[in-house]
Amino acid sequence: MQRVAIARALVNDPDILLADEPTGALDSKTSEQVMEILKDISKDRLIIMVTHNPELAEKYSSRIVKLLDGKIIDDSNPYKSSEEDVKKARNKKDKSGKASMKFTTAVRLSLNNLMTKKGRTFFTSFAGSIGIIGIALILIYTDVYLAEVPSYANIIVILVLVAVSTFLDFFSEYRSNKAAEKLKQLVSTTATVVRNGKKIKLPFKDLVPGDTVILSAGDMIPADLRIIEAVNLKSQEASLTGESVPVEKIRRNQKT
Repeated sequence: MQRVAIARALVNDPDILLADEPTGALDSKTSEQVMEILKDISKDRLIIMVTHNPELAEKYSSRIVKLLDGKIIDDSNPYKSSEEDVKKARNKKDKSGKASMKFTTAVRLSLNNLMTKKGRTFFTSFAGSIGIIGIALILIYTDVYLAEVPSYANIIVILVLVAVSTFLDFFSEYRSNKAAEKLKQLVSTTATVVRNGKKIKLPFKDLVPGDTVILSAGDMIPADLRIIEAVNLKSQEASLTGESVPVEKIRRNQKT
């Protein structure tokens, strides 16, 4: 069973392999075989092993870190960082996780947000009156352009009807959208993101280019995303493609 678990872990070609009690419930001979496998694997990648067997740790580990109640009580080979390493780590932390974007991108997203909320209501109401507008254009052509004596009475009546109809449709649509917004607030959808180096939860509408989204089992995908790292990631795409089973997603150039 442990061999199968190790093989499955190596499929994605990880740089770090976590082995949690790899010899648990095994006899001495099998335990030694499993540890020899991990020893061979450790030649080209880092292996972190969690064990309660001090003899096993002493025999196969190059560094032993002892923990008690979540605190490090001993380290056989503590890491000593130089000032240059600290500066590099700080610079890397400052650059990573920041959700920065250009001014033009911010303006475009803001205008798009306004148009989807306000402009859509107006254009929907205007489209609903397109029939009356067509009649008004025909009357303008026949009663004004073609007539020897132009008559503006019908045109004015039609234009008034168009204005009243558009206003009523706009008001009705606006009230419907306000009610829908209140319902959305009751069932808010949020995503866990890393922004400015901090893990926070934000509504879907507040996500911006540059945010790093963290997905867990059962989460909704809030936006178009590029996979940075994934472990057994599968998405349900039945509504898009009709696929009945979840589709596995991997990072580009990731080995499978």
